[in-house]
Amino acid sequence: FHVMEGDPALAVISDTYMRGLQGFNTDLAWEAMYHHAFSPGNENTIRRDNDFYLENHYIPITSPHDNSVSQAVEYYAADYAFAQFAKAIGKDKEYEILLKRSKGYKKYFDPEYGLLRPVTPEGDYYEPFDPKMGENFAPSHGFHEGTSWNYSFALPHDIPGLIDLLGGGKAFTEKLETCFQDSLYDMANEPDMGYPWYFNFVKGEEWRTQKYVKYCIDEWYSTKADGLPGNDDAGTMSTWLMCAMMGIYPVTPGDPVYALTTPVFKKVIIKLNPDFYPAGELIIECDKDPAKYPYLKGSKFFISHEELVQSGNLKFRLRK
Repeated sequence: FHVMEGDPALAVISDTYMRGLQGFNTDLAWEAMYHHAFSPGNENTIRRDNDFYLENHYIPITSPHDNSVSQAVEYYAADYAFAQFAKAIGKDKEYEILLKRSKGYKKYFDPEYGLLRPVTPEGDYYEPFDPKMGENFAPSHGFHEGTSWNYSFALPHDIPGLIDLLGGGKAFTEKLETCFQDSLYDMANEPDMGYPWYFNFVKGEEWRTQKYVKYCIDEWYSTKADGLPGNDDAGTMSTWLMCAMMGIYPVTPGDPVYALTTPVFKKVIIKLNPDFYPAGELIIECDKDPAKYPYLKGSKFFISHEELVQSGNLKFRLRK
């Protein structure tokens, strides 16, 4: 708890439930999750240790090299996922509270930079601020093992909201493109691993997801001894690779929806547990060789979990 950020158990349990794996005691799960998300904690508990967040929906910077922003960003994604679970089981009041809390990232958004910036307990932007501080795992103001660039788009639960903050799809695309063009993107750490997929949220720019997912596969992965970025981080990076090579990526914990891109393989067969998925298998296939036709042809760039597993088949049409 005191090493890395967030409240990931909420995201894992909520996402599991929302994808149809519901063979557990929902009431008991709710009790434990509610206790975790709503009870003020302290250094001797495993609950959240920041009363300020529960009341103000952000964590203020209190020392030059704390992890306040990155901690809060993780909480927002967890709160959003938990909100979906709450809504699904009829906890409408808690759903509204959690959803509102998940939007607290807007407190950190500095329009001058178009990025997230640490905020003091008084509500002021922290000085000094360098959005590149934290490169190569150097100490940073407000960000853990990364820069403001590595965390400012790490809001998978509200990319449309971030697009609005940045002034629309064009500005969002240009800002996100800067991460890749100016070597500000870091595949070796988790916060920005979703970045290549977020172009799918802007109509007409989806081809950039196809371009940059392929770039990440080619640039960061190999069959050499060091062929998994970030030392694989307990399977995180290899899981990202598996999803990317199949052309499907679960963008948002709690939302059973996948972003789509061009697969690496022409055909993939995934065996499914028939106890949960009657189709028994999922076949992902391309109409052409993806090595020669790297872009998607068509207008569908997301698919729901329900549609994916019930149909049992996902067909990609490709183009050059």
